[in-house]
Amino acid sequence: ITHIIGSNEDLEIKLLYDAINNYNFNEFKNKSVIIKGCSEQKIPLAAFSMILNKIQPIAKSIMFGEACSSVPIYKSKK
Repeated sequence: ITHIIGSNEDLEIKLLYDAINNYNFNEFKNKSVIIKGCSEQKIPLAAFSMILNKIQPIAKSIMFGEACSSVPIYKSKK
């Protein structure tokens, strides 16, 4: 059991980080991935960094933004 001392926002951040750490990212192996940055939900910036750290070793390429205007941020060597 994990105990959180803090606000509801602190709890939401902890749950988000746990979800990222426990997610199986293998479905993105050798795939082109777009990480959408816009959302009605407030997502901590550190969460994007955590996702990148999980996806970069396995993805073919990573882009950030919307599909129509994404910015490439990583491309694996062939």
